[in-house]
Amino acid sequence: ISLVKLVKGEGATRRTKPIPFNCFGETAIVDGNWKLLQVGKGKNAKKQKYELYDLKSDPKESNNLFAAKTEVAMRMQAYMRDWLDSLERSQKGLDYPEQEVRSGEPQPRFWMDVKEYEPYFDAWRQRPEYRSRLKDK
Repeated sequence: ISLVKLVKGEGATRRTKPIPFNCFGETAIVDGNWKLLQVGKGKNAKKQKYELYDLKSDPKESNNLFAAKTEVAMRMQAYMRDWLDSLERSQKGLDYPEQEVRSGEPQPRFWMDVKEYEPYFDAWRQRPEYRSRLKDK
């Protein structure tokens, strides 16, 4: 889905598919008003904790609804598992025709090291989720 209209301030259409995120082994899925977080690294379920939030009624994510909204939580967990499996296959090159990640392809990089993002750092320092990471940049 193109985000051009949203970036230009022209409005946007409602997404029909969830948006997955993964960073340092922790995963989040946003689907409409719902956000499911998987906290805990790896596939070992004993080390993982899940949190579910209704972003419309609880934008500060202070009321974990994981136990109360089991149907939503289970649907989003299934999507998350499928997406994580796809991510793992992709990292190994298994979903490419060559069945490998070719050498010379772009290597993973951390967003703070991307020169094109530097013009946005000043504005991002005002946001609590970026403040501590950007204090030395």
